[in-house]
Amino acid sequence: LAKYYDIPLCDFVKDDEKVKTLNELADSYDALSLEEAKATLKEIQKEEKEEDIDSSSYDRLVNLISQLNDQQDKYENIEIVDSIKREADNGNIRACIYLGNAYLEGVVVEKDVNLAYLFYQKAEELGSIKAKYLLGYNILIGTLSSSKNISLGLNKIYQAAKAGLKEALCFLGDVYFEGKYVDQDYDKAYFYYQSAASRGDEKAKEAIRRVDKIRGDVFAYKLHS
Repeated sequence: LAKYYDIPLCDFVKDDEKVKTLNELADSYDALSLEEAKATLKEIQKEEKEEDIDSSSYDRLVNLISQLNDQQDKYENIEIVDSIKREADNGNIRACIYLGNAYLEGVVVEKDVNLAYLFYQKAEELGSIKAKYLLGYNILIGTLSSSKNISLGLNKIYQAAKAGLKEALCFLGDVYFEGKYVDQDYDKAYFYYQSAASRGDEKAKEAIRRVDKIRGDVFAYKLHS
């Protein structure tokens, strides 16, 4: 997190005070004994388990989507879609994202970018990092409106990356690698690719090798110049 706040994107989130605080926090964690660290982890896991939501809402959504997938004429299944909407209205984040994707792509329902935006936004308000990334990406490329908003789109993607979403991290790696929307920077590209790869992103792992090769070629060129 200290790295994220130290490397600004579009001048949105650079915060030297947070960098200092986070580094001090990291140092304090380094000082913890192994047993203390294990005890802390157990407490966190216990809290997460206690706060775990009822899986019935998720199960209902899976069942509804399965019913849609089994139907040949998906556009006629208004009742099932309405049931998924009720799940979304009741705070089911997955239902919101499913409907956002459906309206954006015109799958199961008629394409409607305004409704796609609203469902993504609802999922984001409910705390979905995935929805924040999807909103940011589609705002960035202009699929949710008649015009692009590069600053807002990148900021949302950056916030999703800061929260650890591997897709957002890999995307920012691409942004810096290609020099699209921001100045090209292989070091920052490597940083984001490495962060995404550490979370299991296969595309990022391949991208790291590509950046390594380019940086090696540049170094060899400078060495012989």
